[in-house]
Amino acid sequence: MKLTAIRALWDKLRAKGGDKLTAVLEQTATLSRHSAILMRIQHAWRHLPRVHRRLLMVLVPAVVVLALLPSPTPTESSSETFAPQARQPVALNPEVSRSLSSPQASSSKTSSSVKASSSVAASATSKEPSTSEESAWTRHQIESGDTLAKVFRRYDLALTDLYSIANIEGEGKPISRIQPGQWIRFKRTSSGALDILQIETDKGQSALYFRLSDGSFARQR
Repeated sequence: MKLTAIRALWDKLRAKGGDKLTAVLEQTATLSRHSAILMRIQHAWRHLPRVHRRLLMVLVPAVVVLALLPSPTPTESSSETFAPQARQPVALNPEVSRSLSSPQASSSKTSSSVKASSSVAASATSKEPSTSEESAWTRHQIESGDTLAKVFRRYDLALTDLYSIANIEGEGKPISRIQPGQWIRFKRTSSGALDILQIETDKGQSALYFRLSDGSFARQR
């Protein structure tokens, strides 16, 4: 009985010693692998340029610190920010709502405003003085030594038009008897040619010559 108990005790001790030995061998193998990996890393580190090693020395700790930082938890303010807002009734002006609800009224108001604006524009146009018409006329007072030919040259008017008017100057001969101090007025066409010529006569009246559709001139009777 004693021998059997001693043998069993021996087997237990040997089993425990084997387990410890196996654990020690596994730890030794793990350390050797880690040392081999460290040797490779150290070898690769030595072959890196100096600038790269400095950058890694700065970036690696920063990445580790960022990885260890706790993730931010949503706050109450953010939940309030994204919370749906409650709709609140807005009081409308009854006149505005009535105008919006009745398209016929709005269209009638629009048409009436358009008519009013057009009538105002028409009245303004009708009330405008004949300044535009007067500005189309050019006045010139005959000076000493002036002739109608000289005046026509000064204002770039065609002398052929002057000759056509001279052929029909008519009663009183206002073109041939032009005197210093008299006034003449003329109006041009859109192309710049002479359209109407008015000559002041010695009796305080005037003679008016105008261009016909065929290009010739006639005297107003």
